[in-house]
Amino acid sequence: IYEDDDNFKVVSDTVYTYKCPCPENEMKSFMIQVTWPKDYPDSSPPLVDLDSFYNSHLTPDEKEALEAIYEDDDNFKVVSDTVYTYKCPCPENEMKSFMIQVTWPKDYPDSSPPLVDLDSFYNSHLTPDEKEALVSLIAAQLPDWEGMPMTFNIFSYVSEEVDSLRTVIKNERVVERREVDEGGGGVEKGQVAHHQQSQNIMKGMSKAQKRKFYDKYGNIDAEEKPRGWNWVDVIKHLSKTGPAV
Repeated sequence: IYEDDDNFKVVSDTVYTYKCPCPENEMKSFMIQVTWPKDYPDSSPPLVDLDSFYNSHLTPDEKEALEAIYEDDDNFKVVSDTVYTYKCPCPENEMKSFMIQVTWPKDYPDSSPPLVDLDSFYNSHLTPDEKEALVSLIAAQLPDWEGMPMTFNIFSYVSEEVDSLRTVIKNERVVERREVDEGGGGVEKGQVAHHQQSQNIMKGMSKAQKRKFYDKYGNIDAEEKPRGWNWVDVIKHLSKTGPAV
């Protein structure tokens, strides 16, 4: 009967499983296992269970399920029993990276959805408008999962739609300098710090942090350079010139 059905599997002579996948939403998938007792079928019915690891997302303990699903995923982190984060790094452009945080209220999931935010320091390069836009796009999906554990669904949605979500991030810190050819003199290609974004990032930085920032990303003009960037080493200077006569 199930010769060509990949969802059916013979585990042993007395144990059989059948998967019911749901491509639209993996959290709706499940697999049943049927085990024949010794006196089946004459005296006893088969034993039916969903104890397979395949059904780990169905466990009443959502935290345990998330830890099992994301066991080998370094982007996932359990901050506490009610707070979870997921990073979406972008190696090509760090300014397109972001991390979402999901917090469970006391009455989650029965009465309230989780709280989704991007307030982590990891997202300090994002503007308030960009954060709001990302949260709005994610929040728009929550009604579809109302009343059920949805943290996995949220992280799955973000992972699958990450390219689309990144389109709302406009303030790229690193941009490529345009080549100009005027009288044979061109401007060498390179990466420079975006003026507006660098100002946002430097806000609240110490002098040492600003120097490290400019060492890594360069400068646009003298006004943006941290105070003391071009100071002469006084002691070194005096050792060469000698004291004034």
